Amino acid sequence: MDNSKENPNQIEILLKLAEEYGLTVLTLWKFKAADKVSDIVSSVIVGIGVFIILFMVLFMVTIGAALLIGSMLDCYWYGFFIVAGFYLMVAIILKIFAQKWLKKTIADNLIKNIFK
Repeated sequence: MDNSKENPNQIEILLKLAEEYGLTVLTLWKFKAADKVSDIVSSVIVGIGVFIILFMVLFMVTIGAALLIGSMLDCYWYGFFIVAGFYLMVAIILKIFAQKWLKKTIADNLIKNIFK
């Protein structure tokens, strides 16, 4: 008879432990997800910051090159048209040859950050 009284207590203890385990696992998943999200967000923010700085540098170099070429040709408009044509050629080359490479590289980096 003592066994029948202890049995419900043991089941209650087991259910309580199972509930605590489930909550612990859920909390662990939340922490892991938060870690992944924070890694990805921080990588994106750093990448955006670097991109903005590089864009500003490239912008200044572009204006400088256009003015330099324009001064050599005695017409500043020609310098800007030549630089624009150069960027157009680079864009076409990237579109033709590097689109798959860039897409694959970006996807690989994203997947690597998710499963890090």
